[in-house]
Amino acid sequence: MKTLSAILLSCALSLCVISPSEGTIPFPTLKEETSSGSHVIHISPRRENAITVYDATGDVMSTFTIDELGFTVRERLDHVHYTTAGYQWYYPNSVTFFSNDDRFFILHLAWGKTIVLDLETLTVLTEIPNDLVAYVNNTLRSKAMALIQDPAERLKEFHPSSANRFLLEREMARERETGAMICGHLRIRKAIPRLIELLEDDSFTTISRGGAHHGPTWHRVYFVRKAALDALKAMRRRVRGVVTEEIIDSPLDRRR
Repeated sequence: MKTLSAILLSCALSLCVISPSEGTIPFPTLKEETSSGSHVIHISPRRENAITVYDATGDVMSTFTIDELGFTVRERLDHVHYTTAGYQWYYPNSVTFFSNDDRFFILHLAWGKTIVLDLETLTVLTEIPNDLVAYVNNTLRSKAMALIQDPAERLKEFHPSSANRFLLEREMARERETGAMICGHLRIRKAIPRLIELLEDDSFTTISRGGAHHGPTWHRVYFVRKAALDALKAMRRRVRGVVTEEIIDSPLDRRR
């Protein structure tokens, strides 16, 4: 499902409002409804009831745990983390939409995985049909193109440079992260000065990395810094000494 730049650009479509943090960025729940109102999808940072499907009257039709969403062992190790704000598995800047006939609910995660729910059989698809793959890719591409229209200036043409540099100035930490990721992917060199400034961004999330023998350790991840550093590396800028992750004593550790 990783095709063209739309896969990375799609992570920019943040579906929630997240304020700059003095601590871990909270993971808000997401809610989506079919155009006909027949189904409502609720996504949460809980291990149980990670996704809940409701009918038009508000009754629960089905629930899915994180374990039922089709993550491989490697994907769980790399992308599913327990944090002080719940389980980090979907990220606030994931992309959600429905198929044209409202049968399928598509959740495209920022790091590239696509989860598809069949709302008719209430199951997670283990294999995605080719026609649905094409629909998903085309939808992601169109959403990415729409995002890179600077809403402040109401751009009428595709101007990635100004639009993504605009994202780097946003108040929301996840939007700054998104802007950095896109600038790196599109090699927008005019954004380099701002990317260097973002290497000192203090926004972070706190995650737990499990240890079978010694117990879990707590890590503070500076996700905006990491996105900015990755973008600079993509443009062959050498940067040293940037802390993007550190081990802390406990999730309540407030040290800077």
